[in-house]
Amino acid sequence: MDLSAIVSLQGILRRLDRGRIIGFMTLITLLFILVLPLAEPALSELLGPYEDGECEECHTEFEPFMVQVDSPSEVPAGYEFDYGLLVQNPWAHDLNDVTLIVDLSGSPGIGPKDPTKLEPVQLQPGGTAPAGGSSFDSFMVEGQVNEVRIEMDWNRPLLFMGDLDLTLSGPAGDWSETGEDQIIIPGDRFNADTYGEYFWTVSNSAPARSISFTLDILIDHNGDDSEVTALIDHLGPRDSMTISVPLLSRDRSENRISYTLHATASYDHPDEGVDEDVYSTTGTSNIIVDSDLVYSRPSEKITVPMTLWVMGRILGFLTVALFLASFATGGSIQKVKRWIDGKIKDRVRWHCVISFTVMISAVLHLIVLYLGYYSNTYKGIFTGGIPLVMMIIVGITGYKRSAFVSRIGERNWRRIHFWLSIAVILFLLFHMITEGTDLSFIRWW
Repeated sequence: MDLSAIVSLQGILRRLDRGRIIGFMTLITLLFILVLPLAEPALSELLGPYEDGECEECHTEFEPFMVQVDSPSEVPAGYEFDYGLLVQNPWAHDLNDVTLIVDLSGSPGIGPKDPTKLEPVQLQPGGTAPAGGSSFDSFMVEGQVNEVRIEMDWNRPLLFMGDLDLTLSGPAGDWSETGEDQIIIPGDRFNADTYGEYFWTVSNSAPARSISFTLDILIDHNGDDSEVTALIDHLGPRDSMTISVPLLSRDRSENRISYTLHATASYDHPDEGVDEDVYSTTGTSNIIVDSDLVYSRPSEKITVPMTLWVMGRILGFLTVALFLASFATGGSIQKVKRWIDGKIKDRVRWHCVISFTVMISAVLHLIVLYLGYYSNTYKGIFTGGIPLVMMIIVGITGYKRSAFVSRIGERNWRRIHFWLSIAVILFLLFHMITEGTDLSFIRWW
């Protein structure tokens, strides 16, 4: 280190002296105590950006939600338990219609706690088939169907030379041919394309007599034990919730459970209105049905954007608090000055130390937010940039006090220093209300 650097360092230390150095280091230590607990998870995940989507206005490369399995890995036979997902929304958008679908087709020893048992639908339409004509109507077939059975009941009159024919047609075309009094459709013939409205027709081939009939239509619904669904309506910004379905372990076995999570993310952009996108994620987990209960609850992850957002808010409030403390210790308000002089020694020294710390806190507030939550945006630059520049000017006028006093006089320097500080406070308040999250309730627009 050359001699000029040593002389410069000695000059700085001489201006600060021991009291200022102690005060400055104390405030810096308090600052780091506030932000350090959040810094570690942020830095540990900073090199692993999300890659599942993009919100162009707010941030890039983000996951609309994060999920962790919240369920036992081993359960005793006959045990009732909840299979769930811890759903976390680390961003500022809303998640709506969050739906969890649990697939149990690979789980021979696990089923729903309360299997869906739907009562059979029994229809008994009747009517008269006119001579040489027909009678018809319709019914609906929806949901998990085990069987659809139609039986026609009619009495053949004496000397009746004709016949009654029952036919059925539906979304997939004709299901039977004429000349039948009973139609049976097994459930394995139904799928998403074949559910819907079905039409039955009873035709009378006799030319001279109308015949009365009745139909017994049985729609046997069979609950699907292989899939369970749960729904939550809403998950707010930076919120988390466990969404779960009740299950029952039956026999000793190894089970592989698959899950699918759907959610609609709503982004409220001031310039472009509300955008909505549907996102999905899938995964699997293994559960053994044996003799023990093994359970480990997931921990909520602290993500980079959420961590930096919290750090930025802390630093923002810290900056305002320190600037108010700096203003109070500056001595511009005589009553406050006398009260502080009676409480602490060397008020001016503490005023200088706090003022240096304000600058550090304000710059860190800006850096932290634009590294994380407000990356790729210009939000708050104007309303926050003006008080930051004015804060720097106030700091310069204080640090170079002697030079300014010699040029413009003590009275004018005090006026500039005081009113610039008042302007900074007003702009900080405006910035907090118009851009801040915590004071958003004050906004009327």
